Amino acid sequence: VVELMSVSPDSKAAILRGKKELPAETESFIKTIEHALKFTYRGIIDNYGTIAEPLDWLAELGNLVAKGHAMAVTSAPDDVTNPPAMQKWYQQTITGSIMMDIEPGWGHLHLLWPDTQRRCFSFLLTGKDVFKS
Repeated sequence: VVELMSVSPDSKAAILRGKKELPAETESFIKTIEHALKFTYRGIIDNYGTIAEPLDWLAELGNLVAKGHAMAVTSAPDDVTNPPAMQKWYQQTITGSIMMDIEPGWGHLHLLWPDTQRRCFSFLLTGKDVFKS
C-alpha cells in the first residue's frame, strides 16, 4: 500500500480520510491489497497492458449491452490516477454504457465509500442508476 500511496496522491488522500471516517473498511482494504501483493505482483503488471497496448477488445463490451446487460463506468472528478477524461473515453467506446459520476472526496478509491458501493451494487442488481441526481 505504500507504493499505491506514493504514486497516487488521490489514493493516498482517500486512505488517510478512510482511516478517520471508515477505519474498519479501510483496514480491510489495505489488508486485501497487502495480501495480494505479498504473493504476486501480477495484478499490477498484467493491468499495465491496459495503458500500454491497444484496447481493441473494449468496443466488444458494447455487445453485452446490446444483449441486455447493463454496463456503467464510474468516474470521480478528483480521480487523478485515472482521470475523468479517460473514463469518458471508456464510456464512449463501450456503446450503450452509462457514465456514473461519483461525487468528489475519494479520488481513485471512490468505491471505498459506502454510498458509492450501494449505488454500484444497486446498479448491478437493477441495471439502473437509481441514485443519479
